[in-house]
Amino acid sequence: MLGNEASLGENVVKVIDMERSGATIAFDYFKDKILSPDVAVKHPSVHEEFERVRQLFLYTEDGDLWRWRFPNSKAFGSGLKDLNIEFDARKNPSLFDQVIACSFCLTLFLPAFLLYH
Repeated sequence: MLGNEASLGENVVKVIDMERSGATIAFDYFKDKILSPDVAVKHPSVHEEFERVRQLFLYTEDGDLWRWRFPNSKAFGSGLKDLNIEFDARKNPSLFDQVIACSFCLTLFLPAFLLYH
């Protein structure tokens, strides 16, 4: 058993999906929260940004689940690892800025990389 249901807090949602990685599960969870009718984020660019960033999460999932279905998936994972980013925000207070910069660079270079490699 993966834990006692009684030990979960009220604001904890347990998701077990053997077809998705934790990255895409978290992405979908927060995307749904941010784009819910209860939240006042209605600008089309927010929706477009989520779709653009989703590609990064799908590449991450492809490597996490050892599928390697996407073109150059192994190279993408290796390049991301080579950035040597500490993803624990407590240890790396500039994590948000690094991810934004990384996202910007990947937006510029990922399409060309996938096309020509």
